[in-house]
Amino acid sequence: MVITGRSGQTSKRGQAWVYFFAALGGLLFGYDTGVIGGAILYIRNEFHLSPASQGLVVSLLLLGAIVGSAVAGPLNDRYGRRRLLLWAGITFTVGALGAALAPGVGALYFFRFVLGLAVGAAAVSVPLYLSESAPTRIPRRDHAESGLHRPRLLPRLPC
Repeated sequence: MVITGRSGQTSKRGQAWVYFFAALGGLLFGYDTGVIGGAILYIRNEFHLSPASQGLVVSLLLLGAIVGSAVAGPLNDRYGRRRLLLWAGITFTVGALGAALAPGVGALYFFRFVLGLAVGAAAVSVPLYLSESAPTRIPRRDHAESGLHRPRLLPRLPC
Protein backbone atom coordinates (compact mmCIF):
# COMPACT_ATOMS: atom_id res chain seq x y z
CA MET A 1 0.00 0.00 0.00
CA VAL A 2 1.44 3.33 -1.01
CA ILE A 3 0.69 6.39 1.09
CA THR A 4 -0.45 9.32 -1.03
CA GLY A 5 -1.00 12.91 -0.05
CA ARG A 6 -3.76 15.28 -1.05
CA SER A 7 -2.02 16.04 -4.32
CA GLY A 8 -2.08 12.35 -5.24
CA GLN A 9 1.70 12.04 -5.08
CA THR A 10 3.39 9.37 -3.04
CA SER A 11 4.93 10.64 0.20
CA LYS A 12 8.58 9.94 0.94
CA ARG A 13 7.59 8.03 4.05
CA GLY A 14 5.18 5.90 2.04
CA GLN A 15 7.85 5.16 -0.54
CA ALA A 16 10.30 4.19 2.17
CA TRP A 17 7.87 1.64 3.59
CA VAL A 18 7.20 0.18 0.16
CA TYR A 19 10.92 -0.20 -0.51
CA PHE A 20 11.61 -1.56 2.96
CA PHE A 21 9.01 -4.31 2.84
CA ALA A 22 9.68 -5.19 -0.78
CA ALA A 23 13.42 -5.42 -0.11
CA LEU A 24 12.75 -7.88 2.72
CA GLY A 25 11.67 -10.31 0.02
CA GLY A 26 15.18 -10.22 -1.38
CA LEU A 27 16.53 -11.41 1.95
CA LEU A 28 14.44 -14.58 1.94
CA PHE A 29 16.73 -16.49 -0.36
CA GLY A 30 19.90 -15.89 1.62
CA TYR A 31 18.24 -16.32 4.99
CA ASP A 32 16.44 -19.55 4.15
CA THR A 33 19.46 -21.15 2.53
CA GLY A 34 21.77 -20.04 5.34
CA VAL A 35 19.65 -20.84 8.39
CA ILE A 36 19.27 -24.50 7.43
CA GLY A 37 23.01 -25.00 8.02
CA GLY A 38 22.56 -24.59 11.76
CA ALA A 39 19.07 -26.06 11.96
CA ILE A 40 19.95 -29.30 10.16
CA LEU A 41 21.87 -30.46 13.23
CA TYR A 42 18.67 -30.45 15.27
CA ILE A 43 16.46 -31.63 12.43
CA ARG A 44 18.78 -34.62 11.88
CA ASN A 45 18.37 -35.72 15.49
CA GLU A 46 14.62 -35.03 15.65
CA PHE A 47 13.75 -37.01 12.50
CA HIS A 48 16.70 -39.47 12.59
CA LEU A 49 17.78 -38.48 9.08
CA SER A 50 20.41 -40.24 7.01
CA PRO A 51 22.99 -38.09 5.19
CA ALA A 52 20.97 -38.46 1.98
CA SER A 53 17.79 -37.33 3.75
CA GLN A 54 19.64 -34.36 5.22
CA GLY A 55 20.76 -33.36 1.74
CA LEU A 56 17.19 -33.67 0.49
CA VAL A 57 15.87 -31.43 3.29
CA VAL A 58 18.45 -28.79 2.39
CA SER A 59 18.14 -29.03 -1.39
CA LEU A 60 14.34 -29.12 -1.66
CA LEU A 61 14.21 -25.40 -0.89
CA LEU A 62 16.58 -24.74 -3.78
CA LEU A 63 14.59 -27.02 -6.08
CA GLY A 64 11.40 -25.18 -5.09
CA ALA A 65 13.16 -21.86 -5.76
CA ILE A 66 14.01 -23.00 -9.28
CA VAL A 67 10.37 -23.92 -9.94
CA GLY A 68 9.08 -20.79 -8.19
CA SER A 69 11.30 -18.48 -10.18
CA ALA A 70 10.40 -20.17 -13.47
CA VAL A 71 6.67 -19.87 -12.77
CA ALA A 72 6.88 -16.34 -11.32
CA GLY A 73 7.65 -14.64 -14.64
CA PRO A 74 4.39 -15.51 -16.39
CA LEU A 75 2.43 -15.02 -13.15
CA ASN A 76 3.94 -11.55 -12.73
CA ASP A 77 2.76 -10.65 -16.21
CA ARG A 78 -0.68 -12.08 -15.67
CA TYR A 79 -1.52 -10.95 -12.11
CA GLY A 80 0.99 -8.18 -11.38
CA ARG A 81 4.05 -7.96 -9.18
CA ARG A 82 2.27 -6.66 -6.13
CA ARG A 83 -0.32 -9.43 -6.06
CA LEU A 84 2.32 -12.10 -6.66
CA LEU A 85 4.43 -10.72 -3.81
CA LEU A 86 1.40 -10.92 -1.54
CA TRP A 87 0.84 -14.53 -2.52
CA ALA A 88 4.54 -15.30 -2.11
CA GLY A 89 4.38 -13.88 1.41
CA ILE A 90 1.36 -16.00 2.26
CA THR A 91 3.02 -19.07 0.73
CA PHE A 92 6.18 -18.34 2.69
CA THR A 93 4.21 -18.09 5.95
CA VAL A 94 2.39 -21.36 5.29
CA GLY A 95 5.65 -23.08 4.35
CA ALA A 96 7.50 -21.80 7.40
CA LEU A 97 4.73 -22.80 9.80
CA GLY A 98 4.36 -26.17 8.10
CA ALA A 99 8.08 -26.88 8.26
CA ALA A 100 8.26 -25.81 11.90
CA LEU A 101 5.30 -28.00 12.86
CA ALA A 102 6.02 -30.92 10.51
CA PRO A 103 5.00 -34.19 12.19
CA GLY A 104 7.20 -36.32 9.94
CA VAL A 105 9.95 -36.19 7.40
CA GLY A 106 7.53 -36.32 4.44
CA ALA A 107 5.75 -33.19 5.63
CA LEU A 108 9.11 -31.51 6.19
CA TYR A 109 10.12 -32.32 2.61
CA PHE A 110 6.86 -30.91 1.28
CA PHE A 111 6.99 -27.67 3.26
CA ARG A 112 10.65 -27.06 2.43
CA PHE A 113 9.65 -27.27 -1.25
CA VAL A 114 6.73 -24.87 -0.60
CA LEU A 115 9.17 -22.46 1.05
CA GLY A 116 11.33 -22.69 -2.04
CA LEU A 117 8.40 -21.78 -4.28
CA ALA A 118 7.88 -18.59 -2.27
CA VAL A 119 11.57 -17.75 -2.18
CA GLY A 120 11.94 -18.21 -5.95
CA ALA A 121 8.85 -16.13 -6.70
CA ALA A 122 10.08 -13.35 -4.40
CA ALA A 123 13.58 -13.45 -5.91
CA VAL A 124 12.08 -12.72 -9.33
CA SER A 125 9.29 -10.35 -8.29
CA VAL A 126 11.02 -8.08 -5.78
CA PRO A 127 13.55 -6.50 -8.17
CA LEU A 128 10.81 -5.95 -10.76
CA TYR A 129 8.47 -4.40 -8.23
CA LEU A 130 11.15 -2.12 -6.80
CA SER A 131 12.28 -0.92 -10.21
CA GLU A 132 8.74 -0.24 -11.32
CA SER A 133 7.92 1.56 -8.07
CA ALA A 134 10.92 3.88 -8.31
CA PRO A 135 10.06 7.55 -8.79
CA THR A 136 10.21 8.72 -12.40
CA ARG A 137 12.78 11.39 -11.54
CA ILE A 138 15.35 8.63 -10.91
CA PRO A 139 16.76 7.49 -14.27
CA ARG A 140 16.53 3.77 -14.91
CA ARG A 141 17.15 1.41 -17.74
CA ASP A 142 14.64 -0.75 -19.45
CA HIS A 143 13.98 -3.87 -17.34
CA ALA A 144 15.04 -6.28 -20.07
CA GLU A 145 18.17 -4.30 -20.81
CA SER A 146 19.31 -4.03 -17.18
CA GLY A 147 19.94 -7.76 -16.80
CA LEU A 148 21.77 -8.38 -20.08
CA HIS A 149 25.23 -8.16 -18.51
CA ARG A 150 24.62 -10.97 -15.99
CA PRO A 151 24.84 -14.00 -18.33
CA ARG A 152 28.22 -12.75 -19.55
CA LEU A 153 29.53 -12.94 -15.97
CA LEU A 154 28.56 -16.58 -15.38
CA PRO A 155 31.51 -18.18 -17.20
CA ARG A 156 33.89 -16.09 -15.07
CA LEU A 157 32.46 -17.19 -11.71
CA PRO A 158 34.58 -19.74 -9.85
CA CYS A 159 32.99 -23.13 -9.33
